[in-house]
Amino acid sequence: MTVALLGAGVAARADMYIQVNGTVSFASVPFGVWANVQLGDPALMVFAVPDQGSSIDPDHYMGYSVIADSFGMWIGDVAVGPRTPIDLFLANDYPRADSLVMGPDFIALGEPFYGLTFELHDSTGTVWDSPSLPCIPGTYPADAFDDKEWTVPMGGQNGIVLSVTKLIVTQLNNL
Repeated sequence: MTVALLGAGVAARADMYIQVNGTVSFASVPFGVWANVQLGDPALMVFAVPDQGSSIDPDHYMGYSVIADSFGMWIGDVAVGPRTPIDLFLANDYPRADSLVMGPDFIALGEPFYGLTFELHDSTGTVWDSPSLPCIPGTYPADAFDDKEWTVPMGGQNGIVLSVTKLIVTQLNNL
């Protein structure tokens, strides 16, 4: 999958780029644009945030607002954007764990009845040494995290479960 998402307009408003790669590990989707996804289909989520976040707990917990028109999530060649604002929270040793969480807990996607939940968690607190995105650029393999939740819940037993293969954090001026 090739993504030409971050144009001059986004680069002018954001300094950090987040990419999550993965594959479909469960799919039960009765309708909508992802109704035909199959196990093993590639998945990609990308978005941009400003490099300056809001300190929630100094040295341990930061919040960032995702730039809405920078967000896209692809399964196969089909993309869906957000319907509601998204926040990104980054924790370092909070109180011991490192994590990257998207909020609210259930993010409404642009496709009716589609949602998104996403969290990466390392209970050892050894993945990164800062809650500041500009301090942690790099590629993080899935096995760096002991809990990886990436789902498209649709109610009941319906939805998609995605397996994270890697997380990439990049400063836009380094692209």
